[in-house]
Amino acid sequence: MLKALSLAAYVAAAVVAVWALYLPQRGLWARRALAAGWMVQSWWLVRFGQQLGGLPVSTLPEWLATVAWLVAGCSWLAMSYGRRYRAMGGFLLPVAVVLWAVDLGLLPRSRPGAEHLLHGGWLLVHVGSATAAVVVFLLAAVVGLMYTEKERELRLKSVEVFYYRLPALQEMDRLSAVLAAGGLLLWLLAIGAGWIVSLSRSGTVSIFNAGALWALVTTCAYVAYLAMRQFAGWRGRRAAVLLMTLFVVVAVNFVTIGRH
Repeated sequence: MLKALSLAAYVAAAVVAVWALYLPQRGLWARRALAAGWMVQSWWLVRFGQQLGGLPVSTLPEWLATVAWLVAGCSWLAMSYGRRYRAMGGFLLPVAVVLWAVDLGLLPRSRPGAEHLLHGGWLLVHVGSATAAVVVFLLAAVVGLMYTEKERELRLKSVEVFYYRLPALQEMDRLSAVLAAGGLLLWLLAIGAGWIVSLSRSGTVSIFNAGALWALVTTCAYVAYLAMRQFAGWRGRRAAVLLMTLFVVVAVNFVTIGRH
């Protein structure tokens, strides 16, 4: 029941946030609906964590619920305090809705007695930093999407809603690069913590399994993006499209390989 209420509030908030791109005065209603949904989901996460006896991130459904909660929180912060980035809610909130809706259909979940993050400090660092990295990579991709939409209006000489609601192209280009770099640092921290966990459990570290190889592919992809910006002059639309593409790599890593 709590999950359904939270999802309904998120859907309402997402619809109104998109509407607010055209009528900014509707943004207050979007923030109110989002806050209500976020508080309900927070209460559900607390109750579910108490039932499990640990943090609810041990399975893909639990992890998706946590990511949806974080994305919704980032959306509220952007809409409430983002100033020039308040329109981000119209781009970011639908992602939270999709994550939360997908989570509702995924089973099974963990049961009490399963291994949870409270049982290992480095495991907490590993999953926590990996989750934070995914959220930051998502923010970078969303800013890239915002860039392409405003650039498209300017390129077509059709100045409409995005020209007035979104920050300057150069500012979004810089921000997306900073977010990508920050996400990469978190990702490297997650990999390092994962190696420590592996050493403590088996005494060895293997990079020849599917999860480790795909994590390496993700790392190389973002390193290549930053290198192309620095040394090949990749800026603007090409860089934005590349960031959106790279997030697909991250999503594949977690959905198909990284979250067994």
